[in-house]
Amino acid sequence: MSFQPSELLKIAALFYTAWLVSDRKEKGTYGKAEFWVPLLVAAALVVVIVGFLQKDLGNTVVIIFMMGVMSFVAGMTWAQIAIAGLL
Repeated sequence: MSFQPSELLKIAALFYTAWLVSDRKEKGTYGKAEFWVPLLVAAALVVVIVGFLQKDLGNTVVIIFMMGVMSFVAGMTWAQIAIAGLL
C-alpha cells in the first residue's frame, strides 16, 4: 500500500474551499478580493506542490477542477471562473 501526498491534498482542498466559500458568504465578501486572493493562492500551491514537485498533472487538474466546481455551485459566475482560469 502506498501513500501519495496529493490524496491528502485533495481532502484538504475540499475542506478549505468549502470553509472559504461559507465564510465569505456569511461576511458578504463572496466574489470579491477577500475571496479571490486566498482561493488563487491555494490553487497556486496545488499547482506547485502537485504539478511541479510531484509531476502529477492528473491530480492537479482534478483538484483545481474540484475547487472551481465548488465555487461555481456556490454562486460564482462563468466570467469569474474564466478569469480565474486565465490567471
